[in-house]
Amino acid sequence: MLTALLIAAVFVLATIAQYYALRHTSRIVHPVQGSARAVTISVTTLSLGHLLQGGIYASGAWIGDQWLDLGGLKFSDPDKTATFLDHYYYSLVNLSTLGRGSTTPTGGLRLMTAVEAFHGFLLITSSGTYMFQVSAGKAPFARDG
Repeated sequence: MLTALLIAAVFVLATIAQYYALRHTSRIVHPVQGSARAVTISVTTLSLGHLLQGGIYASGAWIGDQWLDLGGLKFSDPDKTATFLDHYYYSLVNLSTLGRGSTTPTGGLRLMTAVEAFHGFLLITSSGTYMFQVSAGKAPFARDG
């Protein structure tokens, strides 16, 4: 269980790169009220970032499942074995806090997915706040004063 927690902590640190990507993006979008360019660049950056974050967490779950024997994914079909794409799908569903019930983690992966869901909530909330500012024509991360 400690190994699963350490892996989750490393992946939380790795996905904090979203903050730096958003800071960089905010320097190039120069939002103006209703700017389609600013919204398009921001949505693209956020979407690619969340897909990458899902891949990072899926990689951790895949490694934990296949090589470290930390647990796995249990499906409603007992004969199904998990592929990397299953881990990626589950990771995106979990990161978005959608929480589909057709697949459940077992063993130490339960802890990893709990950390991922919490972290996903923080990431999606910060992304929503960022998009709200861009859509309102404000420059995120700009210092007033």
